[in-house]
Amino acid sequence: MTFFPARMKATALIAALSCTLVSQTVHAQDQQQATQAQQVQSFVNMYRMVDYSLGANESCDLFTIGNYRALWLLHSMFRSKLRAVATDEQLEQMRPFDKAKQAWNGCIKRADNAEAWSIIDKSELLAEALIAAPLEVSIEPKDCRVAWGGPALSRNEWGYAATAAVSKYDKAPNKAEFEALQGELAAMIDEECVKRQSSELMQAGYEQLRHTEDNHLFLQKGKPGKKQVFTSVGSDIVSDPVSDDFGIWRSRRGGFSRYPTGTGVIAYRVLDTSDVDVALFMLSRPGTYSAGGKMYLSRAGRMTARMDGNFDAIELRISNGQSYPLTKLGGQGTGNFTASSKFALPADAQGKLAKLNDELTMTIAYRIDGKDWASFLEIGKDASTKEISLDDIRSSLEWSNAPIATRDDR
Repeated sequence: MTFFPARMKATALIAALSCTLVSQTVHAQDQQQATQAQQVQSFVNMYRMVDYSLGANESCDLFTIGNYRALWLLHSMFRSKLRAVATDEQLEQMRPFDKAKQAWNGCIKRADNAEAWSIIDKSELLAEALIAAPLEVSIEPKDCRVAWGGPALSRNEWGYAATAAVSKYDKAPNKAEFEALQGELAAMIDEECVKRQSSELMQAGYEQLRHTEDNHLFLQKGKPGKKQVFTSVGSDIVSDPVSDDFGIWRSRRGGFSRYPTGTGVIAYRVLDTSDVDVALFMLSRPGTYSAGGKMYLSRAGRMTARMDGNFDAIELRISNGQSYPLTKLGGQGTGNFTASSKFALPADAQGKLAKLNDELTMTIAYRIDGKDWASFLEIGKDASTKEISLDDIRSSLEWSNAPIATRDDR
């Protein structure tokens, strides 16, 4: 169910990246104008560098979740600043994202193209400086929450998030550059915290910390006794870590982890390269506590529903009028809290589904406790019927199946 575009040479793309796509007709007559022009050019360069790296990451697993989230935050910040001098159309035209995605299909070897890898390295330095920035804020971190529903963490907890980044650059030649960037980004976080008592830029370090705690919990799986965590973030996820579903994982496609995840497919990149589950979407019907669960997608597109309730039947209903019942593999219990059941899409139905057009969508219907058929809904008040597009499924699996850069290249 995944189809990758043909590879192209990166050399021409890197040459284009080094050139400016915007020309200035205003003659700088004084030092202030010259300085402003330099600042604009600097933001253009960083915007394109980060955009290139995000495009490359689509086709080659380059960044873990903390760095990935950091790059998206920085991308948004640079774009916002450039809107003062460029239109959205101009900003779209200067993006190398799609070309980078094509160029990095299958991953580029560092030995074959050091120039392409230098862009990735610079973006990683910038991302890791943002992850470590909360350590350098002048305010008390506990007085500033992570924006969009995240917690307020102590300076000690932020230290766990920054450990890997700080250690990496401790004896590196670019230590001074890392620390300078860390300080500049910390000042931006300070500014956000003073204005709103929350910081969106802190999301990068939070994602890094959450990832570290999650994978640490997986390493304790099966061991007796209480699970060890290092921070309040670990305490928050200990009852339901992502690693319970996907094992050791590297990254998650999409937005901030504390942002509502009721819509669309949530794709992960995991270390196990066999046909394991790599993505899911939520199944719920607000107000009906027994009607909920998750639909999992494996690398090859197998679909398995694990439900919080002993459901009678589940089926996929396609927008072209076709329907595909799932096979019930087991169920136990009754009521809202102790019951469970498991369903799987048969192999022949999976094959038929794989041949359908991307434009088609599916809804998921169910029966429970002998009642009539009903459909799962989106999350929220007056929620509509949950609808998943085949294109979303396929693009998510393509993202999850991207090869990881070799250890020698990383």
